[in-house]
Amino acid sequence: RQDINDRIVIERGSPNDEVYGRIVIEGNRIVGALFVNSSKAVSLIVKLIESGSDISDKHAELANPDVNIASLI
Repeated sequence: RQDINDRIVIERGSPNDEVYGRIVIEGNRIVGALFVNSSKAVSLIVKLIESGSDISDKHAELANPDVNIASLI
């Protein structure tokens, strides 16, 4: 997790993993993301962005590649 200005960047997995992502949070909402080798994760993150879901209590789940992002929607 990195704090940059008023944003938090959560790493999902590791750059050495087959699937890796970074999720950008501002306030209690996801405002952006970058994923490598996972179009499914991207589509699920887009749903979270569009819904404006409050994810303030879900940082650990977002960082854990073993947690299915669909369970957070």
